[in-house]
Amino acid sequence: MITANPAGASALWDGNADKGLGVFAAVLCENGASSRIKNWGDSHGNFFEFHKIAGSDRCEGHSMAGAEGQLGNNKTLWFGWSSMTKTGDASTVFQ
Repeated sequence: MITANPAGASALWDGNADKGLGVFAAVLCENGASSRIKNWGDSHGNFFEFHKIAGSDRCEGHSMAGAEGQLGNNKTLWFGWSSMTKTGDASTVFQ
């Protein structure tokens, strides 16, 4: 008989958009770019919108607030997300 011990796991970071942009250690948007929480009302819920405009170098959520010191060698991490692209109006949205 083969038995297995349950894996020990705990969440280091919860990047749920319902918690707002504060889940990131910093939000880096330059030269008129912007970020916000958005909801299309399509049952997927809230998501982060990062709007990088032409001439802007970046717009991103940076680092996992509260988890910075917990990452290191010899750890197994799991990241899950969903993505979606909307291009009907010549713009691209990643969710």
